[in-house]
Amino acid sequence: MYKVNLLPQELLAGAGGAQRNISLRKILLVTAGFLIALYIILALCLFIGRWQVDTRRKSLSALEPRIQQVDSLRNKAVILKARAAAWQNILSKRRTYRSLLEDFNSRLPVDMWLTRVEISRPEQQTSPGATPVAPQPQAVPQAIPQPTRVVIEGGTSSLASVGVYVNNLGKLPYFKNVALKDVKEVTTTAPERVTVFTIEASLGEGGRR
Repeated sequence: MYKVNLLPQELLAGAGGAQRNISLRKILLVTAGFLIALYIILALCLFIGRWQVDTRRKSLSALEPRIQQVDSLRNKAVILKARAAAWQNILSKRRTYRSLLEDFNSRLPVDMWLTRVEISRPEQQTSPGATPVAPQPQAVPQAIPQPTRVVIEGGTSSLASVGVYVNNLGKLPYFKNVALKDVKEVTTTAPERVTVFTIEASLGEGGRR
């Protein structure tokens, strides 16, 4: 079977042009729709990105006090650790004076008694007219000056016993020197008089045997 188009040539050309116009319009509509959809997607992505940035910024702002608190605790832990190590070092080098006090008692004459024994560190020397400086707080304790001064106070019923005791102390290996600083007689409730004395000694290096 054969089909024959009986339309004039002019009409045939117009129909082809109309089809081409419709195809071009569809392409333009599709392209425009694609561009609009792409713009909407980009705008949505930008909005979501800004929202995420704002959310994370708020989260970081809320965590900042906790971060500062953690940093502060970490710094305190470092200081406490250093302080504990310093104190441990000091304690490992501490002096014991039990043998020294026992020797004080063993060298004591029978008619003598002690009322006070003081073992102290050397006093800080300041130049005349100098303004004393207040000590500054330190995070880590410094080395403690070793005691070098010993003061002994007591009483006796015999003045000669004071000289004997000073001589006995001078023979101990702890001291560089021993000196009688004060001696006097005082009246007590008993009929006899009592001699009170003050002895000052300087500890040698180490302060022990």
